[in-house]
Amino acid sequence: MTTQKFQAYHCNEAHTVQWALKLKKPYKSVGDSHWLGDGSYFFDESSNGKKHAENWGKNHKNNPSIMIADIVVESSRLLDLTNPDMMDTITKLQEKYGRALLDEA
Repeated sequence: MTTQKFQAYHCNEAHTVQWALKLKKPYKSVGDSHWLGDGSYFFDESSNGKKHAENWGKNHKNNPSIMIADIVVESSRLLDLTNPDMMDTITKLQEKYGRALLDEA
């Protein structure tokens, strides 16, 4: 099992960040209004994550706060949108299946 470790930033309402830090458990967004469904979303440092989290918070939250997390994840479970090979694969999947989904709508 190969793992990756990195520091990342999560932005949410200040009370939600405090709750997550107290419980030492990330807040899990649930519902259809999130980027890729249920889960916890982080901006990683390799893509200027702290600045992205700050900007996102300013545009989406009333009282934003940022949590810094050390993340260790199995490589096979990581969707890294900063990886060119991963983005090529996503683009190919979108071209192949995205059009079919639009045709069905």
